[in-house]
This record gives sequence, C-alpha cells and structure tokens, in this order.
Amino acid sequence: MTFDSAARASPTLSPKKEVSMRWCNFPQVETLRALVSSAAIGYLALSVAPVLAQSESPPSPSNWSEFRGHGQTGVLDDAELPTEFDTDAGTNIAWATELPGMAHSSPVVWNDIVFVTTAVPLTGTSELRTGDVDQAGLDSASLVPHSWRLYALNRLTGEILWHRVATEGVPRVSRHLKGSHASATPATNGQFVVALFDSQGLFAYDLHGNAVWSRDLGVLDVQWGPASSPIIHEDRVLIQDDRETGAAVVAFDLATGDEIWRTDREESSGWATPTVATLATPQIILNGGNWLAGYDIATGAREWCRDNNAGEFVMPAPVVADGQVILTGGYPAGGRPIQAFSLDRLAGDSPDETDAADTGLLWETERGSAYTTTPLVYRGILYVIVDNGIMSAYELASGERLYRSRLRGGGFSASPVASDGRIYLPSEDGDVFVVRAGREFELLAQNPVGETIMASPAITPGMLLIRGRTHLFGVASHD
Repeated sequence: MTFDSAARASPTLSPKKEVSMRWCNFPQVETLRALVSSAAIGYLALSVAPVLAQSESPPSPSNWSEFRGHGQTGVLDDAELPTEFDTDAGTNIAWATELPGMAHSSPVVWNDIVFVTTAVPLTGTSELRTGDVDQAGLDSASLVPHSWRLYALNRLTGEILWHRVATEGVPRVSRHLKGSHASATPATNGQFVVALFDSQGLFAYDLHGNAVWSRDLGVLDVQWGPASSPIIHEDRVLIQDDRETGAAVVAFDLATGDEIWRTDREESSGWATPTVATLATPQIILNGGNWLAGYDIATGAREWCRDNNAGEFVMPAPVVADGQVILTGGYPAGGRPIQAFSLDRLAGDSPDETDAADTGLLWETERGSAYTTTPLVYRGILYVIVDNGIMSAYELASGERLYRSRLRGGGFSASPVASDGRIYLPSEDGDVFVVRAGREFELLAQNPVGETIMASPAITPGMLLIRGRTHLFGVASHD
C-alpha cells in the first residue's frame, strides 16, 4: 500500500539559492429522493419549515459554508465521523440522495441545509473520464442544451427541500472530459447562497430558494472550462476570473449583485479558488499561472505579488495557516515545487516597489506539488496528495518531508479534509482513504463508495458529506 514511507528529505533552503521572482506592475483598479437507512428514519418526521428557520443564524465554524469549509481550511474537529463506512452494505450510511446531471462542485452547509449545484443535459448523457489527465481532452459533444440547478437538502435525512433552475441553454464553452459544466462550489453566509454556473452567470438566492439577483459575467474563455468557486466575505462576493482575455478579480455586493470593484490581472486561464486572509487589512489571495498576489478586499488594490514558478495550469487554492501561505499547482503533477511564504513579510511590501531584497520565501521543495488537489494543513503538518495517489507530509514550520506513501486508488482530484486526527482522501475510483494524522504514515481504512468521486467532501457535526457521480451520501455513525 505504500512505498518509501520512511523516506525523509529536506526542501531547498540554501540562502545562496537565487529564487526566481518577478515583480508585477500594479494595474489601475476599476470602480434520489432520499434512500434513507434505518438509522435516519426517525428524522423523517422533521418538517421543512423548522430546518429553514434555524438556517438563518450567525456564522459558526461548524457551517461548511464554502469550498473547503469555514475559513477554507478543510478542517472541522469534534465532528465524530466514522472511520469506516460502506455504501453497498449500508455501514454508517445515514442516507443517499440521487442527483441528476453531473457536477464536480462540493456540497456546502448552513446548519441543517445542504446546498449543491448541478448541470443537467436536456438531451443525452454526460461523458466522464478519469485517470490520466493527458488522455482526456475537450468534450465538444457536451455542447447541447443544459439545465443549471441549485438544490437544497435536509442534512439529517437527505430529503430534497427545494431546487431551482437558474438558467437553461447551450454551454458557452466546452469542458474537459474530466471536468463538468458545474465545477464551482457555491457559497453561503446563512442569508444568501451564491452559485457560479460555468459561463452562464452568477446567481444569488435566499435560503428559501427565492431568486435575489443574477449577473452575466460574459464568456469565461477558460481553457477546458471554468472551475474557480465564489467566496463570500462579509458584504461581498469575490470572484477570481482568470481567463484567456480580460482576466480580473472582481467584488460584487452580496445583497444586490452590484459590482463594487474590478482589478485587471496579468493572467490567462486559471481554475484556482481564492483564499481570504487578514494581514494589515483583509486581503484576498490568488494563485495564478503567473503570480501569487494579494488584493485589498475593501478597494481591490493589489498589495503585493510574487512569481509562483508554476508556469501555467494552476488549480489548487492557496492555503493560509500559521502565518504562512502555501503555494502549489502547475503541470505536470508532482513535477512542480511547493513554496511557503511568510504573510508578515509579504504584507510589508510597498505597491510601488519594482524589486525587493526580501522575497518572503520561507522554504520550498524542488518538486512534489499536486496538479489538481488543494493541500491540507492540519496540526502543524502539510499534507499533499498528488493526482497519481502519492501522499506526502511536511513539517509546516521547516518544510522537512516526514513521509511519502502511495494510495492505490486510481486518480485523485478531490481535495483532502481532516477531523479528529484523521484525514479523509477520496479517489476517482470511488474509495475514501482514511489516514491517521501525524508524522508517520498509517492507513486506517479504505472505504468503498461505489461511484466516481471528483468533488471534495464537506464535514458537518456528526456527518461527512460525499458527492459521488450520481448520489450525495450522508456518512454518519449508527451508534
């Protein structure tokens, strides 16, 4: 199950090494019905109204409200999730709800409401290829009429509370055969839920399913189709709109959809989701094919940037933890560096500088970066799962590699999540591996789901939500 699990390696840390850093110009800112197991039957007496009523409450870390959860950490402790489960046997499966169409977006949760998006072809079916990304290519056959939908489900039972058709029509751009026409994860703050549907637009609803506003963002000419997810911060929606022409980062008013600011970016196609961090002021941090950059959330002003050395094809979100921002991504899988930067040192930059003596780089590896998945920082250790199943752990403070092992589960596109000392890693083959968190590799379980898994899981108190090719599963201990 593993190889070289005892291997240790140090990153490139020599102060004599010349770090390749370009310094950017600062552009002007423009103003199934539920298949419920016996363990969940008792919940069926709950009505829809109380679930909706209790959803409108203040933010809580237990609300997995956006891609990778509260604070975009991928972590929720004290969730009491099962280590082992099996969908065919029904072991620790509370419910399984069939969803139409195909989507790689993750579920998000506010209290007891789960929101998921999907793109449903109105003719034919959607083809999906897994494994080697180089053998996939574009799916021109997917350019048939689709229906883009937002679903709300009862977290306790899997019952569909409501669904809304946001828009219908022919997709404006083709998708990758490993991708979908609904790859962006929605976001919610307990009052609104916002969904970005491919190139079809940005849509906002209240938690009862009433349409609030929508915005046409134009054709997102992203090679192989867009996937970056919206992020909500206080009163605004933040979009990383990296495309072949007209790349920008944009802030919209959450209540009205009005554009607050737009900042042009020197980027081309990108798929990464932005991350919010507080430096001197709240900033949105973006991982792009050219730059790692931070922007003031209030004004859109670019505060700093660094050459990320990825080259192109950047998908992982930047990870902020313990005063660091971790940068991964780039082609080929496993062939690009992992870099750790000091947030304090980045925040000390002046926007007028064209060069700087302090790059802010704390450590880097020569290779080992994932191509698709966003890494996980948990209890002082950085975990990286490469698309081919090679899992590595690094000491966050120093970059020392603690171990490297292989999970034999085909390809890996979903990002790992962690809870209560365990890391959950879904594979494209439909197995969820559970690894003990720590400095040594220990595989605790390999759980069959029975469906391809491309979406990252969501953690809620007492339940792990896993989106398969056709079902959303609620995984919970029976005892």
